[in-house]
Amino acid sequence: MTAKGFDVGAWIERLAAALVELEEVERPYLHSYQQQKTRKVVIVNGKDTTPFPLDDLRMVYSSARYSERFGQDAEYARLRSVLDPTRHILLSHPELERVAVAGRTVGENNFWLRMLDSGTSISAGDLIAGLMARAAEISGDRFRVAAGELNDLLLPKREKPPDVLGNLDAACDALLFFGLTVPERIDVEAGMTILPFRKFRRFVERELVDELTPSGLGVHDWRSLGAVVRPYRWRPRFQRAGRVNEPSRHPGERFFVDARTLLDLIAVSHEAPVVPLASMCNRIDLSAGQLLGRSKIGSGVLGTWSAGGLDGFSEMPMISPEGVDEALEAFRNRRSVR
Repeated sequence: MTAKGFDVGAWIERLAAALVELEEVERPYLHSYQQQKTRKVVIVNGKDTTPFPLDDLRMVYSSARYSERFGQDAEYARLRSVLDPTRHILLSHPELERVAVAGRTVGENNFWLRMLDSGTSISAGDLIAGLMARAAEISGDRFRVAAGELNDLLLPKREKPPDVLGNLDAACDALLFFGLTVPERIDVEAGMTILPFRKFRRFVERELVDELTPSGLGVHDWRSLGAVVRPYRWRPRFQRAGRVNEPSRHPGERFFVDARTLLDLIAVSHEAPVVPLASMCNRIDLSAGQLLGRSKIGSGVLGTWSAGGLDGFSEMPMISPEGVDEALEAFRNRRSVR
């Protein structure tokens, strides 16, 4: 099928309907697999925040894929009867059909997924598991929404201006910092924005934040964290084959130097310590990574600094409009004789 004759609306509807049935059929297989291993449960403030078992589901699909080889044909027959048609629908998308190594009706299909700073071989089953993981994060007509989001990522990159508050194609380089409460987004200049952590957290794993920040910071829901970001748009690339050591996007050093200068000026204007915690590059929305079947994204951490000696339990000062204006005036004159 050519892209010109492809009916994306019909593809989304068919894929969403297949995923609804697959979710019901796969449930006992996933439960059986999880009973055979230790599963980590994450409780935060009394709530179960355990991530969706994406890797477990990928293993279940893989077991179904190789069931005949290991004499488990009958055991996985029911799951394969639903999984195979779902895979067939998924791979009828022109962007995936173009790169799938085998025919859509035979076996499992592997191809190469290229992201900003990494490449890996994935299967159609991995993408289906990713759709399940993404659907678990949203409400309403969740499978149709997830299928629509995957189609958006498969399309050519949009020419709209980059916006870190946009869709799943948002990405950024960032300097994470601690020391002031930032209530709302602050636009510094073209290509540089300050975000409160609640709007940046979609780009960084919880484990990394816990590792970098002073203990007790979660008491205040990380309000004393913020990030200076450089936003841009990205698209995954699907190829028949690839290499792990392919050239990756390089963020350049100027942004991080300028971001450190900005934080120093903000610290002076507020008469308060503002501590950089980590410089990060090629950060994509974690939900986009899951949608593409990846439970872990490349670290993208260029450097870290210690916030030792600072009390994470104390609420940090609120950033002030006057202090921001004073810092930005100096920052925008940073390359002048002054």
